[in-house]
Amino acid sequence: MAVLKPTSACANRFVRACARSLCGGFLIALLCAGASAPRGEYEVKAAFLYKFAGFVEWPAESFPEADTAFRIGILGEDPFKETLDEMAKKKTVLRRRIEIHRSGNAEDLKQCHIVFVSAANADKIGALSDFFDKTHTLTVGESKGFAENGGTINFVKEEDKIRFEINPESARKAGLKISSQLLDLARIVQTRSKETAEHAAN
Repeated sequence: MAVLKPTSACANRFVRACARSLCGGFLIALLCAGASAPRGEYEVKAAFLYKFAGFVEWPAESFPEADTAFRIGILGEDPFKETLDEMAKKKTVLRRRIEIHRSGNAEDLKQCHIVFVSAANADKIGALSDFFDKTHTLTVGESKGFAENGGTINFVKEEDKIRFEINPESARKAGLKISSQLLDLARIVQTRSKETAEHAAN
């Protein structure tokens, strides 16, 4: 009886599926523990940033070379301190080394795959999302209304635990595909109309 051998493409899909399953379990564990665990709030958020990457598909042009690093940017004040740097030394994302970039200028972070937008810059997310959509960047924030105003993922606190919101429309505009596994763990929000945003601001 002939034995069917899996093709390399099938094997790769199986490996990715297993990896996402493990990541999914890790994310669920993080959600259950949240910031109420002994780990600090920004250690938890840094772990989320790292794990988010396993559930997002970037366009091929985002990685022009085989050795292109996976870049995480911090726009504005960095609340993570050395946490992300320590993570970058020990881990890889999508089999790529991790680089951490910091700047107060969005232009300096246009080659980043994920950009964390500090609270001080959250009020500019409308313009920032238009800018980062063109660079296929996943924007992550932690301010009220961040995802509804154009950001892609927003951290929120519920009962002293860290949760997150996702705006699928923002992801699509940036040319990103977010796994249904990650969407299932998130609170889904929609982009506010300009009229609604202006009314909320007033």
